[in-house]
Amino acid sequence: LAELMNEEEGRDLLGQVTPGLSNTCLHICATYGHTHFAAKVLCLRPDLASARNRMAKTPLHIACREGKAETARLLLESNPSIACSALDAAGDEKGANAMILAARHGHVKVVKLLLSDRWLPLFRVEGSLVPSLLEATSRGHS
Repeated sequence: LAELMNEEEGRDLLGQVTPGLSNTCLHICATYGHTHFAAKVLCLRPDLASARNRMAKTPLHIACREGKAETARLLLESNPSIACSALDAAGDEKGANAMILAARHGHVKVVKLLLSDRWLPLFRVEGSLVPSLLEATSRGHS
């Protein structure tokens, strides 16, 4: 796989999507927390950080929903302006942004990451932070 990723064909292969949800390999990495592989993918295809699947979720949405804090950190650091589009008020097809997904599923480590001094200024507070906190408390997370 390492050899394949260094060739042009490998870059094209990395851009393929799954049937159904249209997840990229970076969405899959985010689902399972394969941070090391995600880092290699981002070196070859940084554009995949902003790829949205059929449910309008980016890899950051997925990492936050699944509680994969290290993968979320990698995605944020790889290109903050692109990855943080997942933090804006628009969210996915159901209106949930990455913070809401992390809070909804009780992933405290991810919520703390997103609320850190480095990433908090990127939020549109009126559109994402308050609903996220309400979502968490309404589901019994404190």
